[in-house]
Amino acid sequence: YSSDKKDRPPCKRPGCGRCMKLLQHVCIADTYNRRNTPIRTLRTRWRRKKSRLSRSTRQSSRPCRPRLLPSGCCLKLQNIIILQNKVDLIKEAQALGHQKSITAFVKGAFALDELRAPPISAQLNYNIDAVIEYIMKWIPIPVWDFMSSPRLIVIRSFDVNKSGTEVNERMGSVTRGSILAGVLALEMCIEICLGIVTKVQQGCKRCRPIFSRIITLLVENNQLQFVVPSGLVGVGMLIDPMLCRADRLVGQVLGSVSKLSQIYTELEISLFLLQRLLDVKTEDKKTMKVTKLVKNELLLINIGSMSTGGCVLSMKVN
Repeated sequence: YSSDKKDRPPCKRPGCGRCMKLLQHVCIADTYNRRNTPIRTLRTRWRRKKSRLSRSTRQSSRPCRPRLLPSGCCLKLQNIIILQNKVDLIKEAQALGHQKSITAFVKGAFALDELRAPPISAQLNYNIDAVIEYIMKWIPIPVWDFMSSPRLIVIRSFDVNKSGTEVNERMGSVTRGSILAGVLALEMCIEICLGIVTKVQQGCKRCRPIFSRIITLLVENNQLQFVVPSGLVGVGMLIDPMLCRADRLVGQVLGSVSKLSQIYTELEISLFLLQRLLDVKTEDKKTMKVTKLVKNELLLINIGSMSTGGCVLSMKVN
């Protein structure tokens, strides 16, 4: 059911007559993309402590898993369910063979006590109840922080005004993201940082935070008075639509005024290198090994939901 379903809807089984009981809301984010899977996975899975990987039984387990498993290893995911989809298109012996190949391939990639890879058919709703049971029994509910200052990572931003709307009929802008901590409420004054970034002089930039007020809070079709951590939420604000158009605020942080962290231009980090490059092959169709970082090397860095470029200034071996 969608999130706007009643908490106690009537049971659909013939002759039951009782009402069902709401146990848990589950938020699912789709990150599958053949070319950008590692980047999209790092952008969305960082804010969750669970993951659901899906593969088709008509494909070998080799092409899909190398792009997803290293990303999961970097994020240290512990609660993982691998869905073996489209089992209605193959025979039982083939499905069992695919399940064994999945188990053998992911063995050692994660510190799992038991690998859970139920066979399903998404179009025919086969074994979907088993997936729900897995989520309820094996994936614990995270412990969220409601007392800290609210912080929301923006993963989408867009202009909700249609083309040709009159000036006096224009609404503000909408951002979508996940709350890491705290609680957001209607009419709350907020700050978005970095905000507007401009070049002051050569090599220097200035960040001007954006200040606004929350006018709407929306989760799917549900209008709320306040929102808490977990899941995706849409935040409507009184901001110039030009600033939010075409995901211009992606990667920025939304929170209470003067409560956000400082802005840094240089970082000192500890890193973990993958064994092989993802989706990069040589002329003999072999994957390339990852070499150590060197000074002045250009990197693509994922911080929260933001992807940005960076340059290695110095290296130190611990």
